[in-house]
Amino acid sequence: MEYAGRERRLYKRIRHQFMTRFRIYPQRGSKESHKWDIATIRNLSAGGLFFNYDKNLAAGTLIEFKITLPFIIEPTHCLGMVCRTEPADKSSGNKLYKIATYFIELDDEKKEAITMHVERHQSQKR
Repeated sequence: MEYAGRERRLYKRIRHQFMTRFRIYPQRGSKESHKWDIATIRNLSAGGLFFNYDKNLAAGTLIEFKITLPFIIEPTHCLGMVCRTEPADKSSGNKLYKIATYFIELDDEKKEAITMHVERHQSQKR
């Protein structure tokens, strides 16, 4: 079901599936090392991304991303925070959680690259 209310997002987003590498960001003073994992991005904007994952991540969890965009050779490194997690719809056989994040560290150059990617993708859809 589509949201019918007023749009509150600051950035345009695209619904486009592609892969990202990510890991739980180590907390200050922690010696725990989290391994890199892979997930499918469901939508992306310069403000954050929404992805599917087989584990439940709590709101407030910090995540380090390496996002590969089609027109950029080097992956976009950024830090995001989980703002919500939707449980998997097990009745449909889907076992993946839906994780919404917003970026808390993303330099202006990379933010602009994501914005250009979103705009390019949207113009191709028209």
